[in-house]
Amino acid sequence: MGGVIVGNGLSVTPSGVLSLTASGSTQLNLLVYYKIIGAAIEIWTAKYDGTTQTKINLTLPANTEFSDDVAPQLSPDGTKIFLLFNQP
Repeated sequence: MGGVIVGNGLSVTPSGVLSLTASGSTQLNLLVYYKIIGAAIEIWTAKYDGTTQTKINLTLPANTEFSDDVAPQLSPDGTKIFLLFNQP
């Protein structure tokens, strides 16, 4: 699972716990990630604790496929998801 966390002051404790100071005044408590299911790539969102997992249904235009580095990212206000695509 991957995701994007916006902030600074990232630290890791000896036990491997990550913490950071959120940037800006809004923290969405939301991450976006992708799953590979068979030959398909699915885009999902979830809260940081892994709850409220939601699949984002996408229909790609003809002759378009996900990039090898899908790298979904959430806009700062949480209203848009940015993805990388290839057109073969």
